[in-house]
Amino acid sequence: MSDNDTLRRIAGRLGPEEILCQCAEECSELAQAQSEARALINEEVADVLNCVEALEAISFVDRGQVARIQAGKLERWDRRTREGVT
Repeated sequence: MSDNDTLRRIAGRLGPEEILCQCAEECSELAQAQSEARALINEEVADVLNCVEALEAISFVDRGQVARIQAGKLERWDRRTREGVT
């Protein structure tokens, strides 16, 4: 069974609203982990990515649209850091 099948099965059981709640919780834990060990940060990133990928698996998130938005945000972030704005 592929990871995508597993994600679809989980997402089908939970639904998008519950996954979004779990994602918010994992994002909060990631923010808290920033001052702790790198292993904990990696664990929290993995949790967040699992939530996002579950939303993708049930087409709640449009990966193409996300990629376009992400590219624009990366460009803006790069420009701002070159200008000394963080």
